[in-house]
Amino acid sequence: MLESLNIENYRCFPSFKLEKFGRVNLLVGKNNSGKTSILECVDFLLDFNTLKSLGEAMILRGEFFSIENVLEANDSQDRKIELDISSLFNQHTFVKNNQISIDGYDHNKEKFERNIKIFEYEKNKEQKDFMEISLKTSVESQDSISLVISARKGIDAAKFFSSNHNGSYELNKKLSLPVDFLRSASLRFQDMLELYDDIILTDEEKIVLEALQCIEPEILQIAPLLSDTFKNSNINAGFVARVKNNPKRVSIGSFGDGIWRMLGIALKLVNVKNGILLVDEIDTGLHYSVMYDMWKLILKTAEKLDIQVFATTHNSDCWKSLAEVAQDEEIGENDVTIHRIEKGATSSVMLNVPQMAIAAKRDLEVR
Repeated sequence: MLESLNIENYRCFPSFKLEKFGRVNLLVGKNNSGKTSILECVDFLLDFNTLKSLGEAMILRGEFFSIENVLEANDSQDRKIELDISSLFNQHTFVKNNQISIDGYDHNKEKFERNIKIFEYEKNKEQKDFMEISLKTSVESQDSISLVISARKGIDAAKFFSSNHNGSYELNKKLSLPVDFLRSASLRFQDMLELYDDIILTDEEKIVLEALQCIEPEILQIAPLLSDTFKNSNINAGFVARVKNNPKRVSIGSFGDGIWRMLGIALKLVNVKNGILLVDEIDTGLHYSVMYDMWKLILKTAEKLDIQVFATTHNSDCWKSLAEVAQDEEIGENDVTIHRIEKGATSSVMLNVPQMAIAAKRDLEVR
């Protein structure tokens, strides 16, 4: 598990440090304080598909220059665009030798480090900038890759999603944990179908059902529809449920938008065994009354499957529910943490389980 994270020159952070991570960690703070950027840093540091995760983050933020067919493409790999590299650097400062550094230690005190640096080189009497992304650890040699930057400070997105580039990170593959990132938007049906295929008729399928029962206790069973109608669709459809005292199957969308969010969280969670799950705006679409059961399920599953969870929220009900569950379930003092992220600060304000309980009891504002 990751125990600490140090960020230098990435997005809104000139320098920022987080320490004493537990198994489940909730990041709170105002809009534009950098919560999502911290999730990106964890993803960037530990996922061996480094370029892919970084490219996806920029595309989802709209940080690219359009070339052609951007709106027609369903898949990031097919988009004819250049990624705006300057958006990654603090204050968008794009100069030679500027560097982003992200490092952290795991529970074995092994250090992971990732750097992005801008260089200039001369080739055929022509000066061009290029970006180098490197990975190194305290026990292994450095591995790196270089990408040429265009005149408008962009890099062809296809280079970020090239299997050849990602496949070259042999060092990273050996060291990385399974890492998955669930953003605030709902998953596409095709993504959910692939995740569900991996857990059919397993104990993990029961966990997913239990998650949906947090919202609707009368759901007895769920299943995906295999019709081509829903494949590559962005609408919330394609899963049906068998419900108590109802002979007909029911679309799970009938139970509201929150059921899709809960399904996405549960599917991502059970498919990242022995790894790390990142969830942005975990409470999106969920009523406060289900958050206690949601956190109880996440804590139990994370312990059972050896998963570390990082999530963000703006919602006071969300962190208070986490504090209540941690206390009720007698979770270890440092197994669950809340980190408050304040704009302009150099480190997070960390609350452990006893401190969370005091803050909730006194109705203190920690967001």
